[in-house]
Amino acid sequence: ILYRPYPKEFENTLFDLPRRGQEPKDVLEAKKTLLQLKKEFNFKDIIQGLEELVLADSGKDEFNEIFKLIFAKIWDEKQAQEVRKDKTVEFGQVVNPKTNVPDPELTYDRTNGLFRKACEAWPGIFREGEDIELMKRHLQICVGRIEGVRLMGSNLRVMDDAFEYLLPTEAKKKKGQFFTPRHVVEMCVRMLNPKPNEYIIDPACGSGGFLLHAMDWCYPVRDHDTRELRKYKYASKYLWGIDFETRAAKTSR
Repeated sequence: ILYRPYPKEFENTLFDLPRRGQEPKDVLEAKKTLLQLKKEFNFKDIIQGLEELVLADSGKDEFNEIFKLIFAKIWDEKQAQEVRKDKTVEFGQVVNPKTNVPDPELTYDRTNGLFRKACEAWPGIFREGEDIELMKRHLQICVGRIEGVRLMGSNLRVMDDAFEYLLPTEAKKKKGQFFTPRHVVEMCVRMLNPKPNEYIIDPACGSGGFLLHAMDWCYPVRDHDTRELRKYKYASKYLWGIDFETRAAKTSR
């Protein structure tokens, strides 16, 4: 949903349509909780939309910049789930209280701040001190496109489709890269029937689908504590993945 403050050109993306009696600023200023975020969505369509609107002429590495936003958003959702009592999410456009319209500077500062915190919590995926490199007005539109969806707990197939689309077609042809459909991964893991004390290595792990399904199979999650336990006690010891495509390896991590 694009917001065009007449007679200007459009400059913002609205999270939702205003109801009767509301103004666009009411939608933009409203705090959102995890429960309000959509779980059913076409992530590939969202990314294609970002490319058409912004990324094609931004001159930046599309995969890396979109990945940074996904990284920041997942961390924010995790904080909303586990730390914030009211379950509110911070990832989104920030309205300037003086003008009542989204402010690219404020939106960039908040989003980049979330990205930095995510990098501290999950090191080893981005370079130390790395920032979001999108222009602030570009970032504003990108954030607006994905602030309304919930990535945590969404179908991993959704994420796979998006990442497969982002990896350059030429690289896939030259390096013979193929993403295994999730239902095939699930079937293979069931046939393999791995045990909790067996090591698993995927020599061409891509986005880590086989490893994730193996982890779910061997160590099902019941609550937050179990999830943390399986990461450190099971995954860090028994699961190993290798991939020579750095972007695929980054996705897997």
